[in-house]
Amino acid sequence: MSLQPSSFSEPVRGILAGLTERPFPLIRTTVEADVMPGGLNAKSSAHLFPGARYPQEALSGLLLRLNRWEASHEVSQELNTVEGSYWHGIAHRLEPDYGNASYWFRRVGRHAIFPRLHTAAAQILSDGNTQWNLKEHWDPFLFVGWCEEASRAADPGKLKAAIAIQNAEWELLFEWCAAPI
Repeated sequence: MSLQPSSFSEPVRGILAGLTERPFPLIRTTVEADVMPGGLNAKSSAHLFPGARYPQEALSGLLLRLNRWEASHEVSQELNTVEGSYWHGIAHRLEPDYGNASYWFRRVGRHAIFPRLHTAAAQILSDGNTQWNLKEHWDPFLFVGWCEEASRAADPGKLKAAIAIQNAEWELLFEWCAAPI
């Protein structure tokens, strides 16, 4: 999976360029930067994501990816959309608060990115190093369990797979939210 930065605004392209070498951790780090890249604090979601399907939701996802958990949580908590619930679920999965994450994923239901996420996860798991098996469709609750297992086990294969799937999930949901309507 790979984001197509050309489809985003100039400020977002600059922020994403700084993320390419940094994987999205499975569990959030507790230290958050004082200053967000590119003066993000001063920019509105409408400026960052002009014409986006879900600009506030895209902002929540971007903040989460920048390890701005509190700011992302604050945004997603105020959103009454499926995508807001999805980002909220990811935030709590990163916290880690797996029960709360599952609550928010129940509010998501079946999302439009699930088929592509299922395909990406199948590709990631095809090496056979995790002994994890996908269901016939993407199951966010199964993935919450895998993340919990990977974060507690001393199994580098599971940790690597969970991080890769989470990165694919973030990219797909971010693109879905930030895509022009």
